[in-house]
Amino acid sequence: KVETDEDVLIAGQRAETMTKISTEHFEGRVKYSGTSWPAKSAEGEIAAGEQVEIVGRQNINLLVRRVS
Repeated sequence: KVETDEDVLIAGQRAETMTKISTEHFEGRVKYSGTSWPAKSAEGEIAAGEQVEIVGRQNINLLVRRVS
């Protein structure tokens, strides 16, 4: 995988979960930059309405973790 400038810029950004996010598949949704994105959790299940940090991206899918 080649890292792009966009990947670097998006990492560390905050988003909000719109649905439950699991570690299994990119079936959850997060709201980031005014748009809904498919997402999955990097560590454990995350409920809807939680603040998350974007830790990576796979195509149009975001990998997120709960903000501690």
